[in-house]
Amino acid sequence: EDNVQAIVFLTPDNKYQIIAGNFNEEPREVTIQLKDKFLNVMLAAHSFHTFYM
Repeated sequence: EDNVQAIVFLTPDNKYQIIAGNFNEEPREVTIQLKDKFLNVMLAAHSFHTFYM
């Protein structure tokens, strides 16, 4: 079972804040698409990450 979750917020300055968590035993490659932009990242096992677009 793949257990990667993400949530996206629009900041007051019109940027996207993405918080992604990998709850798996192994790293996972994740691609997030927001409109015409893509974010492709490797999430370490058992980790949270914050990104801005």
